[in-house]
Amino acid sequence: MLNFKSVEDGARLPHNTLATPRISELIGAIDAERLALADAQGVPAVSFPDFLTRSYGVTEGTLSERIQSSYGPLDFPEPDSPSHRYFTEDIPFSMVIWSSLAARIGCPMPLTDAVIDISAVLCGRDWQACARTAGSLGLGGADAAGIVAAFTTKRHHQPSMRQRPSSPGPAATSRGVRPVPMGGGTPTPGVAADQWRGVRLVRRVQRFREPR
Repeated sequence: MLNFKSVEDGARLPHNTLATPRISELIGAIDAERLALADAQGVPAVSFPDFLTRSYGVTEGTLSERIQSSYGPLDFPEPDSPSHRYFTEDIPFSMVIWSSLAARIGCPMPLTDAVIDISAVLCGRDWQACARTAGSLGLGGADAAGIVAAFTTKRHHQPSMRQRPSSPGPAATSRGVRPVPMGGGTPTPGVAADQWRGVRLVRRVQRFREPR
C-alpha cells in the first residue's frame, strides 16, 4: 500500500525490494497489534519474524534484512493493480476480521484500522461491506472466551462423500442414526446456528489458504 504508485503503474517490482527499513518498521508494528490481539484472547500466534525463520531459515538481521533474505530468491512481484488479491482477499478476510474481533474485546488496533481505511480509498472498495466480521459470523455478542471457543472446539470425524449415505433409510432412523450434514462439525453448546455456520465457513477458508 505504501508503494501504490508502482501498483497503479503495473510495474511488478520485486516484492522484497519494497520493504525499506522504515516500511519494515510499520510492518512490524502492525504485526505487534495482531500478536496483542492473540494474547488478549489467550491463544498462541507466530510473529512475522518467526514465520520467516520457520519458512525460510532466516534468523539474523533487522526485519527489512530478513525480508530481503527470505523473499529475494523467490522474486515475488508486487501487486500490479488495486484489484490484486493481496488487497481484495488479505484486507477484508484477514485485517477486517482482526479489527472486528479486537473491537469486541476492547483491544485497540489503530494501525490495522488505518490500513483498512486508507486502502479502501486507494482501491475504491468498501471493505466493511464485503468482509467477514464478528457480526456476520454470529460472534457479535461473544466475549474473548466465546470467540476462542467458537474457533477451537473439536469437531467430530466426518465420513467421506463415498461413505456418506444419501438418505438415512428406515434401518438408520430406527437406530436413531442421522446422516452427517454437508459442511460437518458439531455446534458448540450455546452457540447459535448462524454463528456455527459462520465459523465453519472461516475454517474452510483457513484450510484452503494454508499454506499460502
